[in-house]
Amino acid sequence: MVIAIIGILIGLLLPAVQAAREAARRMQCANNLKQIGLAMHNHADALGVFPAGSSAQIGGGAGSAPCPTGKGDIDLAYASGFVLLFPYIEGKTLYDMAHFELGGVFNYSGTYGGTRWYNGDRKKLVQLRPPVFVCPSSTAEPTCTQAFQRSGWSAYDWESGTGTYALCHGTYGPKVFPFGQSDVGALALCGNTGMFVYGLPRRPAEITDGLSNTFAAGEVRAPDTLNGYSLWAYGSRYESSMRVTTNLLNTASGTGKVRVESWDSINNGAFASEHPLGANFVFGDGHVTFVSDNVDYTAYQDFATIASQVPQPR
Repeated sequence: MVIAIIGILIGLLLPAVQAAREAARRMQCANNLKQIGLAMHNHADALGVFPAGSSAQIGGGAGSAPCPTGKGDIDLAYASGFVLLFPYIEGKTLYDMAHFELGGVFNYSGTYGGTRWYNGDRKKLVQLRPPVFVCPSSTAEPTCTQAFQRSGWSAYDWESGTGTYALCHGTYGPKVFPFGQSDVGALALCGNTGMFVYGLPRRPAEITDGLSNTFAAGEVRAPDTLNGYSLWAYGSRYESSMRVTTNLLNTASGTGKVRVESWDSINNGAFASEHPLGANFVFGDGHVTFVSDNVDYTAYQDFATIASQVPQPR
């Protein structure tokens, strides 16, 4: 009888303990995003702009309005905006490991050569997994799985550290109909509607909807899988460290009404979280809000734009 009563009590207490632990993890997650938001503002205070979402200006749409020109593949190679924040989160030593004086951190140009790309410091940097870029509720592996080797990804990718936060790229997302054919252009790269786009650092004055009304960054789920692929150091539209609101919050990986199918993956570009019923977002002014899965779709799109217009989903 005593054992049975103890068993019942444990059964009653366990959900409460688990809920308390999840609440603590969600709070720590919010604190991470708060630090990221503060670093963004320190960057803007020092340089007059927020970091670009990705250092890349290459790919479909490069050189066409509004994508800038003037730098080549070697100079601009997909380092995420998170890498540029290190000097403002007491990470100057880590920032120096990126060796931007040698060119881009990630590059696929045949003329680039391995000596600068595979710099020893860089390799150590991208394989790290800084705690500030990882939600404590995440169960993701620290690096990409071996599946990437079978899917055409570079070893430099699948050995890199995963992250569970992404910068808000906006509302435009590419669509692929049929498989393997894309209409990705300047709007999905440099001309997207969010705070963080390819190669173009935003000035605070450009956020005309107000920093308190605009997403800066949010959560990502399953970054170690092909469908949820996200590396904290690598900035790439619709996937690594950059997300859009085309699909609703917490749309399951590999699903969604708009998605990109490439190699063995189906990326839907959605923000997503391990927390029940929603996800944490940091806004442009640095405040953090837990956004519900039931958020109104129009409002969700509006939060992802810097100007007072809500583009139709593509």
